[in-house]
Amino acid sequence: MLRTIVNAALLAITLFATSCQTAPRHVAGLESVECIWREAPHNAFTDLLVVNDRLLCTFREGDDHVHGRDGTIQVIEYTHDGTWNSVAQLQEDGVDLRDPKLSLTPDGRVMLTCGGSVYVDRKLQSMATRVAFADPDTMDFGHPAPILVDEAIASDRDWLWRVTWHDGTGWGVLYQPFDETPEAHLVKTTDGIQYQHAMRLPVDGDPNEVTLRFRDDTMHALARRGGGDQLAMFGHAPPPWTTWTFTKLDERIGGPNFVDLDGEWVVAGRRYLPGEQRTFLATLDDAGAMMTLEVLPSGGDTSYPGLIVDEDRLLVSYYSSHEGQTAIYLARFNLD
Repeated sequence: MLRTIVNAALLAITLFATSCQTAPRHVAGLESVECIWREAPHNAFTDLLVVNDRLLCTFREGDDHVHGRDGTIQVIEYTHDGTWNSVAQLQEDGVDLRDPKLSLTPDGRVMLTCGGSVYVDRKLQSMATRVAFADPDTMDFGHPAPILVDEAIASDRDWLWRVTWHDGTGWGVLYQPFDETPEAHLVKTTDGIQYQHAMRLPVDGDPNEVTLRFRDDTMHALARRGGGDQLAMFGHAPPPWTTWTFTKLDERIGGPNFVDLDGEWVVAGRRYLPGEQRTFLATLDDAGAMMTLEVLPSGGDTSYPGLIVDEDRLLVSYYSSHEGQTAIYLARFNLD
């Protein structure tokens, strides 16, 4: 009898310990927010990446949201003494670089994509996504070069919003601003340079910025819409990712980004309020229901967050002009 009791107790302890180790994490609360960069007159459009224990943040430096001197892309790294230092800067003569995104290729290189716009007398002439690669140890990026878009959809105004890698293939959504009937095209790549057309996403209302994420093998999409009621849409598709189901959300989201936190979607982006804009964080379920977790210190020109899930923290980069100068901020959230 005693042995039975002891064994039962040990089993209960083991099960309790196992359940604690596998318990899903949740956002517990905001730990801190700090301004991490304000070196240029206008600092905006952020993204984050962790590689080889290095925390990287990228964004655009320019004179204003658009126009002025052509934008350049800055990549900074968090150091152990708590400061941020520049490790790379990308520029292209006569081209306004903007909206940088970081990812890690299957062969371990850091890949940076960004838009490249050409203006003459402040009038847009063309736009094409650029890509550059770097060894994560040296962070020595090559010259940004235009990606190669499938001739079936290629135009002089192609904008690839973000690349998400899954099982050796990079997936993204390309849109073409100012088309008479704008569409969002699902594209894929194996080298980060050449992009094959997969399908047109069934999203109406001028779809543009779309982030893709995977949960297991199901692809999920969070899409910004610039026309119609402008409400964001959230969709999913099982393999082979050709049959999509989309749900309209209750609000607009600018610069949409989201991550999977142990089976719960966490969304960040720009919230449109009467007379103001704020950057916010929320949970999102598969049915499209959102619950606000935090409205970050922000205002004016703001949003375009980067998201990284650490062991016990969620890191959110974003930009904002609520303190006057448009600057880069980093928020840290505790996970329970």
